[in-house]
Amino acid sequence: MQQSSTITTPAARLRLSLNRRGAVAVQVEPLPDLPLGPALLGLSPQRLPNAQPLAAYKTTLRSHYDAAVRAAMAQGQFDQLFLTEGGWLTEGGRSSVIVKLAGQWCTPPVADGALPGVARAQVLANGLDGQPVLERRIWAAELEHAQDWRVCNALRGVLPAQLVRLRDSGGFLAK
Repeated sequence: MQQSSTITTPAARLRLSLNRRGAVAVQVEPLPDLPLGPALLGLSPQRLPNAQPLAAYKTTLRSHYDAAVRAAMAQGQFDQLFLTEGGWLTEGGRSSVIVKLAGQWCTPPVADGALPGVARAQVLANGLDGQPVLERRIWAAELEHAQDWRVCNALRGVLPAQLVRLRDSGGFLAK
């Protein structure tokens, strides 16, 4: 009988980048543990343009996303969510967002600026908590009525989440 051995390594994030000349860059970073409890979410003060032709693609043009993640982490949050200039929700700096409104799980459509990520596609195909997930525009004004939150990405899967602050034209509202 042959005995197999397993090598245990810490969880890591792997990023492969391909430039226009065909050169591949590989980055490996440790994946830190998440704190206990829901993933805390803030709203980015930056509004994204309503029309984002590259939003449907994972590109390296993501400085605003990276800045939002850094800002979130500095505040003890998992991510910051983006609204458009038109006032609808798109996605987080590192996650897709799923919101329960009036008993129905919803996620912003790709046409509104959401990245069609792997975890998001799985949630749309399989549902969440035994319920279907609908793609629909989610307006900023609806966020205060959200019954539940989830975020997802290919690295972490689906995480329970909580929005900690709401932004409106008059300032921030405690949630």
